[in-house]
Amino acid sequence: MSSTVSGGDQYIHGDDNSKRQNILNQLFWPSSHAAFSQSGIVQRASAKIAQPFRLLEIGCGAGLSTLSLAKALPNNVHITAIDASEQLIASAQSNPEYDQDLQKRVEFKVSSGESLLASSDYCYYKEYFDAVWLRFVLIHVPDPIALLRAARDCLVDSGMLLVEDTDAASGWVSDPPFLANDFLHKAHAELSRKLGADVERGRMIGRFMKEIG
Repeated sequence: MSSTVSGGDQYIHGDDNSKRQNILNQLFWPSSHAAFSQSGIVQRASAKIAQPFRLLEIGCGAGLSTLSLAKALPNNVHITAIDASEQLIASAQSNPEYDQDLQKRVEFKVSSGESLLASSDYCYYKEYFDAVWLRFVLIHVPDPIALLRAARDCLVDSGMLLVEDTDAASGWVSDPPFLANDFLHKAHAELSRKLGADVERGRMIGRFMKEIG
């Protein structure tokens, strides 16, 4: 995977990525579910019940967040979930929860967000989706602006772009204060940067959004 494309070697996860993602999804799914409601995506999908509401998830990993989302949203929501890792997409497709009913509404594809519109096979995805979702993706890519522009270009005129990410700039809090905690936080942030990630990008999302218009 090229260093200019999201995913692949840019991820700081090891070979046990699926298990790590399972833990993350259990921890953060409640806030993600709330974000879909508060952003108005759930309401828009419900209002469009007579026709498909098309949603793109960029960086779906092993598909755990995708399946949780599919179960929580109305049945008219059709999800295209992409990830640059063939191994993770294979894991998503082999998940026992990915049953025949969900297969009608969820499609997993190997692709990065930046290349989704570049390939002739995917050219029809331009201005195709009603919503695009990225969770914990921007911190892993070398060029977040390029990824967000690609996500924007996938949206219909009234489409919505929902981005969730982390900001570790404020440090990890412990009470009482624990010196090793501060050391581990700094080491984690520095190692992430060396591996092509930046765990302090959460606070930059607003600026990124303005830059892509």
